[in-house]
Amino acid sequence: MRRLPCVLPFAALLALALGASPRAARAQIYVSSNGMIGEYDATTGAPIKNPLVSRVSAGQLAVSGNNLFNATYPNAIGEYNATTGATINASFITGLGAPQGIAISGSSLFVANSSSGKIGEYNATTGTPINASFVSGLSTPIGIAVSGNDLFVVNIGSRTIGEYDATTGATITSSLLSASPQALSIAISNNDLYLGNANGTIGEYDATTGATINASLVSGLGVNCLIAVSGNDLYSVSEISNGVIGEYDATTGAPINPSLVSGLHFPAGIAVVSAIPEPSSWALLVGCAAFLFVAVGRRVRSGTAV
Repeated sequence: MRRLPCVLPFAALLALALGASPRAARAQIYVSSNGMIGEYDATTGAPIKNPLVSRVSAGQLAVSGNNLFNATYPNAIGEYNATTGATINASFITGLGAPQGIAISGSSLFVANSSSGKIGEYNATTGTPINASFVSGLSTPIGIAVSGNDLFVVNIGSRTIGEYDATTGATITSSLLSASPQALSIAISNNDLYLGNANGTIGEYDATTGATINASLVSGLGVNCLIAVSGNDLYSVSEISNGVIGEYDATTGAPINPSLVSGLHFPAGIAVVSAIPEPSSWALLVGCAAFLFVAVGRRVRSGTAV
């Protein structure tokens, strides 16, 4: 009977930790549309906070930790708190050339400048330029994705997908894919490269060879299709089709929920963050473990069985 005081408080604390934050077990979708950024539950589509950020020039999005970045036309990147929506710095990076695609890898924020034909690299914490001409000589770059040491860029001017070294900016191949069908956005998961196309399709390709896996993995979407991927979930949002975010199986293309979120107006960007416990939950879990460790140690030293 004397064992219960050790076990029950730990169980209670564990339950509290797992439920400590209303966002702790949910993946989030961020979408920019009609001058604002909204946040939605990636499983149910329910609004978490809409608008999360208001009165912004809506553009492509990227999220790192608790920092939300928005490409603001015509020449800036704004930074916001991904939980509260509070403005951190509306002019986090300035002097850009019609920024379209943005992506984060480690401490680097990569920006596709469509008017200057360049990919710039910036410090994701300070906004300081690392190399504003990290990759140059591109043809209207608008979509960008990073995986490991590979940087993939959609060039709508040349209708190609180029691959570059994410550390040096060196060209790996300027035409990993050629004559891509009106590609507008790009996402990568494992070795699968996904392209969201203006003709309402999502194509899947081998990220190493560029070989076509399924050029119409998902079809029948609205024009100007923007995409994001998280695990085996593929999300799309289109300007036309009543502003709907659809969810699809990233392997088969089968619909999971083609109307996960609806009622959006002129969506311009989408980002998905996987479900991970927030720091407060982790801290409480660590506290629970420490509590159990100390309690067990004391009983062992005192010769009491546990």
